[in-house]
Amino acid sequence: MHQPTDQPSESSADLGDPTTFPGHLLADLLDPVPIGILIIDTEERIHYLNPIGREILSLDLPALPAPLERTLAGTRSPLLLELIRHALSIAGARAPEIVTLENPTGIDQRVQVRSSPLPGPRFSRIMVSLIDVTLQEWERKVQKSHERSLELLAAGDNLSKILHSVIEGAEDALPGMVCSILLLEDGMRLRHGAAPSLPSFYNRAIDGLKIGNSVGSCGSAAFRGERVIVSDISTHPNWAPYRDLVARAGFLACWSQPILSSKGEVLGTFAMYYKERREPGPRDLDFIDTTAHMAGIAIERKRAERLLREAHDELELRVERRVAELASVREEMEGDLELAREVHDACLPRSFPTFPLNVVPSESAIRFFHRLRPTAGLAGDFFDIRSISDSEAGLLICDVMGRGVRTSLVTAMLRGLVGELRDFAGLPGRFLQELNG
Repeated sequence: MHQPTDQPSESSADLGDPTTFPGHLLADLLDPVPIGILIIDTEERIHYLNPIGREILSLDLPALPAPLERTLAGTRSPLLLELIRHALSIAGARAPEIVTLENPTGIDQRVQVRSSPLPGPRFSRIMVSLIDVTLQEWERKVQKSHERSLELLAAGDNLSKILHSVIEGAEDALPGMVCSILLLEDGMRLRHGAAPSLPSFYNRAIDGLKIGNSVGSCGSAAFRGERVIVSDISTHPNWAPYRDLVARAGFLACWSQPILSSKGEVLGTFAMYYKERREPGPRDLDFIDTTAHMAGIAIERKRAERLLREAHDELELRVERRVAELASVREEMEGDLELAREVHDACLPRSFPTFPLNVVPSESAIRFFHRLRPTAGLAGDFFDIRSISDSEAGLLICDVMGRGVRTSLVTAMLRGLVGELRDFAGLPGRFLQELNG
């Protein structure tokens, strides 16, 4: 006869209660699950913890079953033990709650905890699921920060305010980190952009820093156009000239990412400072890259706006200058036209000869009247009347082609010639011959 045993055999396992499965079957069933699974009993003994659960809790379990309190004493959240004990006390399902596992050297871990009773005698065992939601919460926080910066950009806020928003969002996403944005000026020097958490003496000291292949982290990143990681400032040659300055500020690590335009041109740098020696992880590298990209969008947009504004101002200045030039030319032309009118009017006869001579015009045997009306603008047409004898008069009508100042000058010249040829007034053919000669 077989002796009874306290351990269930594979054949006697309760298919409705996975906790009665042999250890290897339980592992086969729950080890691949992509969330943490913890199984405990009402006596606060841990019966199972899958690999994801061990990773989340940073636990290396002893032989099972293991006491709950002593096992979880090494975790970073007293609240976790409290939640599990409460789940045991109510012996029922519990709504999911978020607990924080503190991380003194990085981002605190956020874990969603949900408990459910397992089928079995008097529901004596509880299954606790552990889901690490740190990344999701962190990504939402980063996304919200970026959205805030884009809203400021769309609203037309100044570059300083937008860059401060980028910095504040970055420092909120990664507690314990201090960051800065420097702007490249004339392709040679880095100027202060935003660094609200850096000491003011430090910001003043590096403002105007000339870039170079081995100039700190930012000067080197801007010069090379590539990321520069310095995990230990105290030993890195790039920081040798600035070691006293950075020691006064209390930083031991600095990672710098060049901020690039859409065309790949260096616009500045985004730097992350730490007060401990530190190497970046994959998430850190992704974060520094995306934050620098966000800063690049703001800087490039604001520079484009500035260039557009400067081009607009330059165009307005050119238009104003041209209008002033045209106004001056117009004023000069109007002066010339007025002079031409005066010349033209002077070429017209002021009085007419009388017949016979020396009688008053009202008693003249021949009386003359005229009206000259140019068809457009200033014309050069004129006429003249000359006395040939006591009973004859010569009438000269001059039709000058064109109009304006030039024709008035021609008129003045012809009028002078007409006066010189008055002796030929009675001989039209000779008069014209002399005039054309």
